[in-house]
Amino acid sequence: LISEMQGDGEEEDLYQWLDLLLLKIRRSLGNGRRPEQENRLAKLWKAVESNLMHPWKLSDLAELAHLSSSQLSRVCQDVYGRSPIQYLNFLRLSKAGFLLKTSSEPIESISWSVGYNNPFAFTNAFKREFGQTPRDYRQDYWESLVEDGVSVLHEEDEGTSIKKPMSKKRPIKRGEWLYVDLEPLANRSLTQRGEWLGDKSFYNVPNGETSVKGIPFNLISERANENKKAVLLRSKMISKDRRNQALPKEVQTYPNAYASSIYFLHACGWVTQNVESIGEYRIFYEDGGSAVQHLIACGPSVPGDCMAPVWSQQSNIQDWWPDFYHFENDSVKHWRIEPDVDEEREGYLYILEWKNPRPQSKIESIAIKATSQFRSALAVFAISLRAPSEKG
Repeated sequence: LISEMQGDGEEEDLYQWLDLLLLKIRRSLGNGRRPEQENRLAKLWKAVESNLMHPWKLSDLAELAHLSSSQLSRVCQDVYGRSPIQYLNFLRLSKAGFLLKTSSEPIESISWSVGYNNPFAFTNAFKREFGQTPRDYRQDYWESLVEDGVSVLHEEDEGTSIKKPMSKKRPIKRGEWLYVDLEPLANRSLTQRGEWLGDKSFYNVPNGETSVKGIPFNLISERANENKKAVLLRSKMISKDRRNQALPKEVQTYPNAYASSIYFLHACGWVTQNVESIGEYRIFYEDGGSAVQHLIACGPSVPGDCMAPVWSQQSNIQDWWPDFYHFENDSVKHWRIEPDVDEEREGYLYILEWKNPRPQSKIESIAIKATSQFRSALAVFAISLRAPSEKG
């Protein structure tokens, strides 16, 4: 750190060092979060997300989490950097943002469905969170899809032309497996210098149909897809591509298929917090229901760190860099990518299995969203759906 400060170190590198230093200080002071509190938070927000219309109060949330109001406030501030009510509003507005993109529902109806009875209060809150009014947010998103080459379906709703984003290609079927097409959404090279996550390139990730730990994936061919192999979402560390275009905070794909499980091949970078929430996969069913898989990065623990096994049981993704503690658990496997002959370091991708609680309901869309309040960057390489043995 001293040599970086005295030399010609990049500003972003200095911030990374300082983040890690602060993390070590917090550990030494004994301010780590307890796993049971993390589990309580996960159960709390899962229940809240299923009923965002409810007029939740702090006392209600605390009772549901089996914590006092002051304990819940302290834990939420530590985990999310927000108070419980602020995080509740964030969940409401995030759900509203997705509905604005994926439905033609009137804005007032969306406002009511996520717990805002006053449309003016909803508009003001939405603008504070996302920097745009709900109407502008919806229109800008649909226009961006057209610019990015994703086809748009026009529908008529009460005399107004409504644009609903739809993926150009259907999933590729291979027996009981479906490969979700991510080519139209891909925006990142792995092999061009400075394109991946920092200065290092990430060679030797294969192309086409590849079996990883027994799971088949269809990996994008970078050369055939205009040097774009992964879907990278916006973060505080990386917010624009090399053409100075803003990276997306959220993307959607539309498999329109039944599935018993969904397998995500992904990675992340610049993780500076242990058990850090970096994003989510939200699954929307044809009947209007939804489910969510939060993405939790294990963080900058290293082999030999006594807390690493504990953190890994709460996590489902990890930084791609080899110096981190790389783990596996019941729903997560890692994939070691051997280094190129000109590179001295290997890299890691992670396979996450999400078991569908409603295999008899058709999945209409999958949203990939970055939610990190820190610097972590999320990248998705492939998604495979496994068909249920029987459809009801």
